Amino acid sequence: MALIIFNPAANPKKESDKGLINDQLDKVTFQLKWFHQFQFAGYYAAIEKGFYSEEGLEVELRQRIAKTSHINDVLQGRAQ
Repeated sequence: MALIIFNPAANPKKESDKGLINDQLDKVTFQLKWFHQFQFAGYYAAIEKGFYSEEGLEVELRQRIAKTSHINDVLQGRAQ
């Protein structure tokens, strides 16, 4: 299960709902709990439609690496 909360007031780069003041996006590596598959389609659609970039985020979806714990990857800062 993943939860992403967007708080528009917390993004000082945002000028309005029309776009950002500058072109710089915050890079986020989103750790999936499993391999790339249909259950994460909403995240891929949001990237393709530009929803994350409208909020000032450049999102990378990272599939689970079987040799590591996806929870530890988040706790150790390799993903969010």
